[in-house]
Amino acid sequence: MNILILAPFDAGEIKRLESRANVIQESWVDKQKIYDPGELGQRLDKEQIDCLLIEIDFVFPELLEQTKVLKLVGMCRAALNQVDIPACTEHGVGVIYTPQRNANAVADIPSV
Repeated sequence: MNILILAPFDAGEIKRLESRANVIQESWVDKQKIYDPGELGQRLDKEQIDCLLIEIDFVFPELLEQTKVLKLVGMCRAALNQVDIPACTEHGVGVIYTPQRNANAVADIPSV
């Protein structure tokens, strides 16, 4: 399995994933880059990426039409507005996301 992570990610979790798959991490924070969906789709197909983890990039039909190998999109956010769910379903790509990812941090903010 090949995983492309385009989001900030815990180094320990990357090591854990690397014991099970080939992992490429290119955080948008470090690279200062958001991919064009069509270009990203071509890259996914060329590099045989099965799993894509994103935070601010987009998964639209333009991306899905460029790759035949993508099986899973993971959204590192609570909202899915950057992922076209019907298009993913049509292309057989599963989608997961992280609802309540910041719930503990938000609960710790003192009220004013």
